[in-house]
Amino acid sequence: MKQAILTFEKCRVLLVELPKGAYGVGQQHIYHGENPITYHMEGEGDKNYGFYFPGFVHLIGKLSELTEEQAREIVDSWKRYFPETHSVYRNYEYPIEYDHVKGMEQRWSLPFGKSVESFLSKLRADGYHTENPAGTYEECCPSLDVNSHAYERSQFDLGDSLTFSPDKTWVFTVKQ
Repeated sequence: MKQAILTFEKCRVLLVELPKGAYGVGQQHIYHGENPITYHMEGEGDKNYGFYFPGFVHLIGKLSELTEEQAREIVDSWKRYFPETHSVYRNYEYPIEYDHVKGMEQRWSLPFGKSVESFLSKLRADGYHTENPAGTYEECCPSLDVNSHAYERSQFDLGDSLTFSPDKTWVFTVKQ
């Protein structure tokens, strides 16, 4: 089970990729400052699996189903020079330009019009992916001879360790 924490100005976000076949993600009551997160596995009836995360978390939903409204509550928006009906959202892959003469932020580089794109840019900026950069296992290591593709296999495994599948990844906000 992979986990990552992304830190935004508004909040922190916990990403959890559950094993294949997991469903029914939910939260139990608070227990000694830890928030148990539970799920079920296909073919195993009502058996509960879960883990504890220190602190208080709130379930947002699957990464693949993240809505503009949900992402808007997480990412940094900018309305400084735009009317209230239009916002731009920070592109976390580029630094904020700073005007040293005026002593203030000048502008964001290449901002997004959609908050979900901004959220995904933070994921990439922190070194994570939604698709393995090495490609699929079949593309990376086409032959069955394990020894002939040791380097490619290591690159695939490294990429896989930093890849969160949107359909298996759940998003939680962490109360600070």
